[in-house]
Amino acid sequence: MKKFAIARRYAKALFIIGKKDGNFEKYLDELLTLNEVIEKEKKLWEVLVNPLFEFDIRKKILKEVGERLKISDIVVKFLLLLLENNRFTFFPEIMKIYQQMTDNELNRARATIYTSFKLDEKEITKIVNQLEKRLKKEIIPTIKEDPSILGGIKAQVGGLIFDGSLKTQLERFRQNLIKG
Repeated sequence: MKKFAIARRYAKALFIIGKKDGNFEKYLDELLTLNEVIEKEKKLWEVLVNPLFEFDIRKKILKEVGERLKISDIVVKFLLLLLENNRFTFFPEIMKIYQQMTDNELNRARATIYTSFKLDEKEITKIVNQLEKRLKKEIIPTIKEDPSILGGIKAQVGGLIFDGSLKTQLERFRQNLIKG
């Protein structure tokens, strides 16, 4: 809980700055870009979060990464503040919370759509349109194949789950048979 509260405080501070200067979406893109690099380059993450490396070395590396990725000065300063306050380990949570704040501001939501087979673009569009209609938000989909659902689809949007999978339908049928 404490980790979430700290991450939220930092995310909110950057979000407020982004709203004031009109660059909150740009800042999200930059955070996501940095996160992609960190996920690919595990050694970079290890250096940035390891206090055994001198602060000045970590600071120099972070500035250089910021330059190469063309990250704005505001976000680089924000990242350096995390580093200085020994809060860089919170970066993944800060990024996720910032993304949620941005999505809320833009009235959009991210949906994970599970299916047992590959969907074509037309089918994805139809599912996304149904979710948008139901939730009254723009939906950003992530499609995942999951053979365990047997058929149909399951969609998760935040804490909401829309489960039309064959696996769930069979389980309900089984429960009804047991009840008599």
